[in-house]
Amino acid sequence: MLSGADPEGHVLVHSRSDVDPGRWHALDTRAMRLKEIASAMPDIDPARMRPMTAYRYPARDGLSVPAYLTRPAGEGPAPTVVLIHGGPWARDGWEWDAEVQLLAAKGYAVFQPQFRGSTGFGRAYEQAGYRQWGESMQDDITDGVRQLIERGIADPARIAIFGASYGGYAAMWGLVKTPRLYRCGISFAGISDLDDFLRTSWTDDSTAATRRIRRRLVGDPSTAQAQLQAVSPIRHVDRIEVPLLLVHGTD
Repeated sequence: MLSGADPEGHVLVHSRSDVDPGRWHALDTRAMRLKEIASAMPDIDPARMRPMTAYRYPARDGLSVPAYLTRPAGEGPAPTVVLIHGGPWARDGWEWDAEVQLLAAKGYAVFQPQFRGSTGFGRAYEQAGYRQWGESMQDDITDGVRQLIERGIADPARIAIFGASYGGYAAMWGLVKTPRLYRCGISFAGISDLDDFLRTSWTDDSTAATRRIRRRLVGDPSTAQAQLQAVSPIRHVDRIEVPLLLVHGTD
């Protein structure tokens, strides 16, 4: 990324990648010399980081789902962490990620599916996730995990699912909906009751307009309460067969 230039031909260049948190270079366009002047994290050695692969896989209904995969060193199926982003109206990116690199360094493959409803892949892809919590959005995650097993990348006996906020919801619901796919799950500030979630005024849902938007995206408890309860993990805890770690703050 070029940050600008002065009349004397000096340009500040910023670069980053999946194995590099970022660094800045000064480019002298007259002499065509490039000099590194700063690093975001000098202690990080890009040569020791694990590369992140961007790819797509087919969901069960034929939708093409983007994803990122970071594999540890070594060959053969690896224990795998399915890392679900929050939002869900957000996305992961092809970039250096401390959490991903830590897990990969410890021998885990890290799978980051960009399930339908994720932003940054077009309006139609985002809208395909409307009112699909626990349904096709979760199926996209499941289909990606099963493909990794079929490809010999993920060890089917050692797969965990982890996420925060919406990712925490997906982690809990993954243990409910596909109880034998995962060995364990971690939910950080996850949403366990969609009916309660939509009836409670949160800081980002404090006006009539924001509440209307949230109900359009997730569901309306006044007209679809049964549907929301059907995909609320708190109402199906008896279907969870493996350990689940719940992490929350004071509130």
